[in-house]
Amino acid sequence: TTRFVEPAVKKLGVKLAGIIVEQPYERARESPPPEQFVSELDRFFSDVPEGPAYHLEVRSSHQLTQPYVEWLMNRELGFCFSHWQWLPPLIDQWRLVGEQFSSGSGSAVLRLIQPRDMAFDESFLRAYPFDAPAPGLSDTADARRMVDETTALVYQAIEAGVTLDVIGNNRAWGNTPDLARTIAHRFLDFAERKGA
Repeated sequence: TTRFVEPAVKKLGVKLAGIIVEQPYERARESPPPEQFVSELDRFFSDVPEGPAYHLEVRSSHQLTQPYVEWLMNRELGFCFSHWQWLPPLIDQWRLVGEQFSSGSGSAVLRLIQPRDMAFDESFLRAYPFDAPAPGLSDTADARRMVDETTALVYQAIEAGVTLDVIGNNRAWGNTPDLARTIAHRFLDFAERKGA
């Protein structure tokens, strides 16, 4: 609170769109049961000041349970969608949250971090030097699915009146600006086909 949230609010004011709270990956055998996990998060957020929109990125798929989603909805905290190594596809994450956005702020976050089922080191080596779409990243079935599911999620956000912040990473594609352009063009093509 005193070393991060309050300084961020003071410095950024209305420019602070939200705060992502990342829960690092934990092996299932080293993790608390789902109810305890939710209870621990609830205690933590009881002490966090209100104001900014908080979005939780849980990177352990075994913790993406119905009790967790229900807790997010009750607290009106954002489910941070994430395309990452050990998480389910974005469409499965969307279904998990009941095809609705959980944040009471009217915003949501989607992080495109790296390919599913690919380690950090491998995605980094394929993406380097980060100046163009990288073969082995941008030309894969996983990448095409990521772009399609991101486009669909953007459309769902617009339909729900939610601002979806899509945060890219070079390791997901080779070059983040090109990834953003690809998603934008795919969305415009999608909107044209739907007659929007």
